[in-house]
Amino acid sequence: MPEHVPPPRRRSRSDTPHLSRYEHDLWWFRDLRDTHCRPLLAFIQRISDTDPHKAEDVVQEVLARAWCRRHELTGGISGARPWLYTVARHYVIDAERARRARPPEVSGPHEDVRTVPDPTSAVLDRLTVQQALATLPPAQRQTLDYVYLRDYTVAEAAQRLGVPVGTVKSRCHNAFRRLRETYGASA
Repeated sequence: MPEHVPPPRRRSRSDTPHLSRYEHDLWWFRDLRDTHCRPLLAFIQRISDTDPHKAEDVVQEVLARAWCRRHELTGGISGARPWLYTVARHYVIDAERARRARPPEVSGPHEDVRTVPDPTSAVLDRLTVQQALATLPPAQRQTLDYVYLRDYTVAEAAQRLGVPVGTVKSRCHNAFRRLRETYGASA
């Protein structure tokens, strides 16, 4: 609460019979604030694990509710204490429930966010590769099929194709060179 504002000089209501109802309400509110502000703040900090600034916000909210219901509060300044503490406790409980109901806040970059691959781009990539392979001679196409699409080693591909290992390597090299010439550096 603002410490820089000095508390007003206390006067009793009998000293000021000429005050309007509004002025009486202001005096009542100042007395309420001066009497209950610090104990209410300590109570809120004790029942919640909130930082002091949020606790001050709760005190302000409770005092604002007291101002709105000032005509319903009976028993004078000291009689308002149970009402103030009940409202503060309910406010803290409601704020905690609302906090738990919200998803946790994420700070910083979203490094764990994974995107789902677009199935249409995979289909287009597959069609593009099939079209590119169709432009190759059958021997080169079959060699790339064994080595890159079926994941055979060069030696396994050579054995299945019935050609030497060097021939498999040269066919792969020539096939990639031809694809690069046809489709550019992205091949």
